[in-house]
Amino acid sequence: MDFTANIVLGSGSLIGRFLPLTSATQIGQNKRLHPPTFSPLQEERFRNLQQRLEVPFDGSRVEHQDALKQLWRLAYPNRELPSLKSKLWKDMGWQGEDPSTDFRGGGFISLENLIFFAKKYPVCSLALKS
Repeated sequence: MDFTANIVLGSGSLIGRFLPLTSATQIGQNKRLHPPTFSPLQEERFRNLQQRLEVPFDGSRVEHQDALKQLWRLAYPNRELPSLKSKLWKDMGWQGEDPSTDFRGGGFISLENLIFFAKKYPVCSLALKS
């Protein structure tokens, strides 16, 4: 399978840092990079990531609502959870009273990443709220 069509590789790209490239071949003065060779596990993980990237945020889905609530509890463990549309969400930095509108471009995975960040680096997430 060819998974390279939509990947930007290079030392500066995140994917480029984690996926090994086969050796560069000298052709005259030009170097040509061969596409990465994925192990079966890497192929499975890459397909899973591609599928997750395609999931839009949907404020009507209970799973997505629960994730927003989880993010609130991580950010404000001692504050009461507001309704999913409230001026209090602006305290967290959302553009408006409905945080779900801020996930239009990033999809559900962007909320999952914020939850991961708040769990993994709680001190940093506290600094973001100030």
